[in-house]
Amino acid sequence: MNIWWYRIYGLLFRLFRLFGMKQEKAFFFMGHNCNFQGNIRYVHDAMKKEYPGIRRVVISKKQLFTPKGKSAAANKLQKVFGSFGLFFVVNYHMATSHYIFLNDNFLPLAYMPFSPDAVLIQLWHGAGAFKRFGLDTEPDEDVRRLVKKGNRRVDYVPVTAKEIVPIYESALGIPRKNIYPDGLPFMDYYFDPLRKQRAAERFYKKYPECKGKKLVLYTPTFRTNPDENNAIWEHLEAGKLLEALGTEYMLLVRFHPQRPPKGVGELPKNCKNVSDYPDAKALYTVSDVMITDYSCTSVEYALLKKPLLFFVYDLETYDRGCYLDFNELPGGILRLAKELPEAILHPEGGLKNAAYFLEHHYDCPMEYGYSRRLLQRLMKRA
Repeated sequence: MNIWWYRIYGLLFRLFRLFGMKQEKAFFFMGHNCNFQGNIRYVHDAMKKEYPGIRRVVISKKQLFTPKGKSAAANKLQKVFGSFGLFFVVNYHMATSHYIFLNDNFLPLAYMPFSPDAVLIQLWHGAGAFKRFGLDTEPDEDVRRLVKKGNRRVDYVPVTAKEIVPIYESALGIPRKNIYPDGLPFMDYYFDPLRKQRAAERFYKKYPECKGKKLVLYTPTFRTNPDENNAIWEHLEAGKLLEALGTEYMLLVRFHPQRPPKGVGELPKNCKNVSDYPDAKALYTVSDVMITDYSCTSVEYALLKKPLLFFVYDLETYDRGCYLDFNELPGGILRLAKELPEAILHPEGGLKNAAYFLEHHYDCPMEYGYSRRLLQRLMKRA
């Protein structure tokens, strides 16, 4: 890691601050996901509706460097333009915006002296506190120092429950007083029947063969070790699973967007890889049961009160660790692929797991309006 790049970034930021902060400007920077979705999208759309006078600027780091549909040669050139965009365009908008929304850590923050009037909001891309993340898994002391230094300037982080606040304080290095158990903006989706209906309609239009089927959604997270990560798919034994379930079932597979396993190969019949489907929430809506492992998708899926199964074949050796004690799960855990069919066909344990997650991860208000309430808090603060 070359800290000098971050120092240079900070110097440029100081120059761009000379342009002045625009009171009616908000900048949304997605350092984590390519698709414009999740908490950051919900807040953006709410701001567009509730505060139309505020200018909104949206930039995705991944889209800067890897635009979709480009050739390999074009992508090499794009890295040059992407670096320019990151150092100058993103930097300029951060320096001149009143509200700055992030969805991941951004190391240059350590060297960016924001105006006292600027408001920094961290809309973390995950939900709840399941697998360990952030500083709780970071071994590099330089990175830890930069994250802590930069995140001290963050003014607001929403979470879903009071018991999660100390975890986010530890994992992000953000002062506890700036972490609020107000609920997350994406939760608006789950209290909006029309939005869920439209999401399902779009899904079935894309995959009409799924209509009338019982859908099992598999959402494993990544493993840090490449060999272990590439072995995720084979551990599921998808062919045997579908054979045991019968033709009325289909399996939807959604790998981690940043580190999908390599060499997945041809999928068995009645199995679809939906990793590139842009709307994860639509997949949650149409599925009848979720199989996951250490992914924070489980925290979100619990809101639907559907069966939630944990297939953790590598629990003793998982390389990131969890905040959760799996022994506390009332539905138990699954260690062998051959246990999955029975758990899917008789999902009572999965329903108990969902109830457990709701109880321990949500003590925020359970009603529509999370994005609007977040913006109201920010406007009062400003």
